[in-house]
Amino acid sequence: MYLIKALLLVSFFSTLLFSKGEVSKIYAHHENAADTTYTANGKKHKWGKGKNLVIDGFEYNGKRYDYVSDSPIVKIRRVNNDASSGEPCGLFAERKNGDSYKLEPAFPQSSGNCDMAKAMAGRVINVGALDLFRNVGYTAKNVERVDFISPNGLYAPSQSSKLSEAGHVVTEKSGNNYLQIAAILSIDANNNPTSFGPLVMIHKNNDDSSNIRYGMTTIYLPDNSSIYHQQLGFYVDNTSGDQGEPWWIQNSNEALGMAFVSLDDLGVNAGQKYYGFAYFGRDVTSAHTLTNINTFPKNTGGDTADPYGGVASYFVTEEIAKVSISDASIEEGDSGTKKLYFEVTLDKPAPNGGVTVQVQPHNESANEGEDYTRHTSSISFAQGESTKQIYYLINGDTDVEVDETFKVELHNPQNAVLAQSEAIGTIINDDTEDNSCHVPLFEDNFNNGLSDSWRVLKAEGGYTPAVTNNRLRLTNRTHDLSTASTIDYEFPTANNKFILEFDYYSYGGCSDNNNYVSGQAGKYGADGLSIVLFDSSVGREPKPGASGGSLGYANGYIEMHDGSHKQQAGFEKGWLGIGIDEFGCFKINDEGRRDIDGNSLSNNDEPNNEQPNTIAIRGGESTGYRLLESTNTLSSPVARQSVKDNGKLKDNANNSFKSGQYRLVVDSLNDANLYITLERKLDGGDWEVVIEKFDAMESKYHQGAKPEKFRIAFSSGTGGGCNNHEIDNVRVCSKGEEYTEEPPKISINNVEKYEGNSGRTNFIFTASLDKPVPQLSNDEETGFWYTVTDGSDGNESEYSGAYVVDSHLDDPQEQDVYGDARWIELPVGATEFNITVEVKGDTIIEPDERFFLDLYAPSNLEWDASCVTTDANGDTQCRAEGIILNDDESITPIAEYRFDECRWIGAKGEVRDNSVNGLHGRAQGEATTVTEGIIGRAGYFDGDQDYVEIANSEQLQLTENATFAFW
Repeated sequence: MYLIKALLLVSFFSTLLFSKGEVSKIYAHHENAADTTYTANGKKHKWGKGKNLVIDGFEYNGKRYDYVSDSPIVKIRRVNNDASSGEPCGLFAERKNGDSYKLEPAFPQSSGNCDMAKAMAGRVINVGALDLFRNVGYTAKNVERVDFISPNGLYAPSQSSKLSEAGHVVTEKSGNNYLQIAAILSIDANNNPTSFGPLVMIHKNNDDSSNIRYGMTTIYLPDNSSIYHQQLGFYVDNTSGDQGEPWWIQNSNEALGMAFVSLDDLGVNAGQKYYGFAYFGRDVTSAHTLTNINTFPKNTGGDTADPYGGVASYFVTEEIAKVSISDASIEEGDSGTKKLYFEVTLDKPAPNGGVTVQVQPHNESANEGEDYTRHTSSISFAQGESTKQIYYLINGDTDVEVDETFKVELHNPQNAVLAQSEAIGTIINDDTEDNSCHVPLFEDNFNNGLSDSWRVLKAEGGYTPAVTNNRLRLTNRTHDLSTASTIDYEFPTANNKFILEFDYYSYGGCSDNNNYVSGQAGKYGADGLSIVLFDSSVGREPKPGASGGSLGYANGYIEMHDGSHKQQAGFEKGWLGIGIDEFGCFKINDEGRRDIDGNSLSNNDEPNNEQPNTIAIRGGESTGYRLLESTNTLSSPVARQSVKDNGKLKDNANNSFKSGQYRLVVDSLNDANLYITLERKLDGGDWEVVIEKFDAMESKYHQGAKPEKFRIAFSSGTGGGCNNHEIDNVRVCSKGEEYTEEPPKISINNVEKYEGNSGRTNFIFTASLDKPVPQLSNDEETGFWYTVTDGSDGNESEYSGAYVVDSHLDDPQEQDVYGDARWIELPVGATEFNITVEVKGDTIIEPDERFFLDLYAPSNLEWDASCVTTDANGDTQCRAEGIILNDDESITPIAEYRFDECRWIGAKGEVRDNSVNGLHGRAQGEATTVTEGIIGRAGYFDGDQDYVEIANSEQLQLTENATFAFW
């Protein structure tokens, strides 16, 4: 009796002490934060001055829950409203020692642009999103839903009894705002949710204990120290400035409220695959369409939630086994097969009943069947086991290629959940290739000056590239120069392997011997050299890129030597830019670089601080000249180091320094890939790879489609620091499809004119070239043969001659060209010329007539498709047509005798006049009609007193010329 009462009492107090969802403890650890400092609106913001606080797990209802995995994609879904539009942002973060402008965690972005999605992603819990769903007032965000998406899926425990021991968390600053959560049950191909589970409301920490509500938690660290309140700084967009330029509004001390929401609460079934979860504002209900945010209320006010980070994770109790798979790699070999083993592990021995998990490979750059073969599709752990191995057979070959990869994915676990569900298998290439340029298509050692193959594209700052001491000097050692020179050659991209070799010299320092200031003049001078590959569709003279640290390739907001700034565009139609960088600005993102839409670049892969003595490769114009790959500071300098002498730079003008011989390889033999390698050879050394072979067509590089053809240019610049920048011994090779320079194409217009009654009329035919006539080697000529020929209705007597009129020619050629072939040579640079054919005028009434102007047998030219015809021998020619329009008026006849009567003998007036005058005639002698007429009958006269007599008439009183026509 008394025992029963005691048990009931204990049960009653347990209910009072525990409320659904309340997390009682958080377990976390510190990691060093990335240091970011920048200035916005005149204030210097300093993030990452301390530690990121990273969640490991928590305690709920007396059980320890551990981190399993993150949802890697966090998307904020917005609808513009009356209070805000675009992407306004608000954050809060732990302050460093209470300093308002120094924050412990890393800034949730790589530049000065606030990112609330990044603040909530991952596991960092000392930063968060402020007033997430507020759509009114000065902190309005126009946010309607936040999706935490796992594109490969998450798996619920396979036992129904464990659904309450797996799930997700909702964190909230002080736990005093409502928020709703729902499971994402399905997604489309673009990772957008297509269905949700039921909405689950998270209540304030002081609401009814029967509801899921926040627990006000203490954070415990590995050293057993604890944190209850975090000193927070609040941080929102300045509504009077550009979005993404934040300002401070207040500071406070607040605790972290956390609620656990189980998969059972979220309506997820045992073993079900789902795709993460989403947050909703308090005012969204099941009456709204959860997949269509346009149906949500637009004026959400208070209780809008301030979620901490660390919420993108999946947690389970420590009793539930977690399975992971590790990456693996192997050299492929030259033949046969090798086994590539992957290790699959449980974090604890398999429980009673064991654990099973399915395995599925996915192609990346390696292809199943061609590069590897699957061996197993499932793994089973017996009770007590914790480690297994699976393998794939790797096919050996002797192909020279980059390392290839495929992905192995675990799915459908039984009696466990997935922690690390994916692994990458790397097939390491062990074959070598010869990148030497053995038989160059073009080479120049500049011993004979600057040849016609070179074209200067840019000479800004008072210096024009020129050959000096048998090298092409791109800049001399003065400030703020920007130059570019191109080789006048065109290369196909498809089925080609392009190799460029050259020597590079950089030395001298500034000629004004300026005071040495570290970081101003540059340890190695400034700025450097870029090798540019650009889309040849832009033509032969594209506009080069920004000066200074952009090296004439990338765009930038450039600070000039005099302290002024200039926004400069990148290289027009640039495709790839390789920068040999002395000062160290080419690989960083702080020179105001913009993308193609004019937006500031915020690329996590780009550093913020100068790195002198480096080499970097940037992508094309369509990517905003995005950084692709780069070196760290090289052990051997790319330019002569500046020498201080009594606080000034020592003059090194005559101390030539060879940076090295460089070799760029751009391999596009495979349509799907673009392999790039950069090598360097120092004097007396061997070739060394400075940028390892990589595939620029991988999605992470954001490169667009390859150009059909490309050209190359060398660009160089100086800024606050200076150097002579020179190249020598340039050699170009192309393996695969041979280099071909597309010749100009000719088109020609037809001409249609009236002939005139006398004299000559000029029929002027204009021939146009799609590009200027190039300078050719070996004195080759550019031209064609031409002639004038009859059309079906013309004849030679209609036109007296043809001649060429063109401003590039000394004298037009005037001679009869009917039926004769004439040669015309076109001068370098010509884009248009005229051929004139003279047509004789007459007063003859006749049909319109035509003739042809035929161009044929071109030399270093091609015909445009618009004028191409084929002659009787099957040869193609370019034909223009001349139409001679008759402009003579018809005359009303005085009399017209057709001689169509059956008989003339016997009756008066049988020879009839068909004109309106009725001047009928009478046959005399033996004149009669016969049937041999071409049209109707004809008159017959035997030549002996045969005639037709016509009576006198006024119409026959002729005072001027008369015309008689008969046949």
